[in-house]
Amino acid sequence: MGLIDSFLDKTITLEVPDQDGNLVKRKISKKKFDQLIENRTIVKPNMVKSHILSPGSGYTTEDWLIGKDISMDEVEYIATDSLEIYVLIYYSDGKPETLLVTKNVWDKQKNIYEMIDRGEDPQEAQNSLAKEMEKSEKPQIIKRSSQQ
Repeated sequence: MGLIDSFLDKTITLEVPDQDGNLVKRKISKKKFDQLIENRTIVKPNMVKSHILSPGSGYTTEDWLIGKDISMDEVEYIATDSLEIYVLIYYSDGKPETLLVTKNVWDKQKNIYEMIDRGEDPQEAQNSLAKEMEKSEKPQIIKRSSQQ
């Protein structure tokens, strides 16, 4: 682990078996971890990359653990082939609500956010998205419960 990685706290803590088969925690640099993943020396647990769009924090990404942060049913329904999901956060009665959406819906909603940021009227784009979603045979949104 490099001094700079340690200083910037860019470390990953892994649980790995020791010579007796007991799980022990080991720290490695994020850079080394990414190299091990790329070389397929280790495999990330069942994760999906979540692209999140929120009025409060804008665009962010997170890795979500399947079975903990997101159900396998949700992943099978909404994730892309590359295990990416698209998330919209909105507020209802002051509480954040989560929608899992198709990439198409997410891209269009991101465009609406950008229009608002530029001071443009997004009404036409919002109406177009609503009409497109009404015509779709397969629902393009999963509303998640507040507990998740």
